[in-house]
Amino acid sequence: MYLILGFIIVLALGVWLAYEVTTAPTVNENEEVIAGPGLSAVDFPESNVVFAKDQPEYRPLPGFKSPDSPHGELITCWKLTPGQRLKIVFTGKIWHLSLTFNDPLQPLYLTVNKHDVLVPIERKPQKGYFKKLWDSIRYRFYMLRYSGAVAWYIRMRETKADWFPLLKIFTAIALIALAIYLGASHPADQMKGFTKPYASR
Repeated sequence: MYLILGFIIVLALGVWLAYEVTTAPTVNENEEVIAGPGLSAVDFPESNVVFAKDQPEYRPLPGFKSPDSPHGELITCWKLTPGQRLKIVFTGKIWHLSLTFNDPLQPLYLTVNKHDVLVPIERKPQKGYFKKLWDSIRYRFYMLRYSGAVAWYIRMRETKADWFPLLKIFTAIALIALAIYLGASHPADQMKGFTKPYASR
């Protein structure tokens, strides 16, 4: 009991110490507060452009810019350090700085879900029944991975036609399994009416 209590106290002190260290402001020799590095921009499979790639005064910013978007949307991905994750656990907040240069502020959107801003995969048209079925199944699992059961349900309702063949196959498999189970469980009952009794004198 005391060992468990001591472990909890040590763990709590460690978390508190890590929080104090990661949230302490950085000060230079002139006692001026130095801004931290902030979140780190990371590359992702769908990115097609890198800003400030050859500018040493800036950090490279990989992103995805759709050529067909009329609004010039730019999607970027950011990663947190362990200390930053710990801060979010305690505060639940993210601060954002934007240089407007006294121009009208552009709309901003922050999210932790990739599917909110970017479709996980591009669905290419497939030829053939089984290829279309496999593409539909693969797409559903991607949506489940990135967006959870809610988006799975929404996508299912948006594209009901894709689910009809899959539903038919699952129904057929269930009926076959049920028939096999009934036949294996009651073989004598299933054979009634198919065999003739031996004639008796």
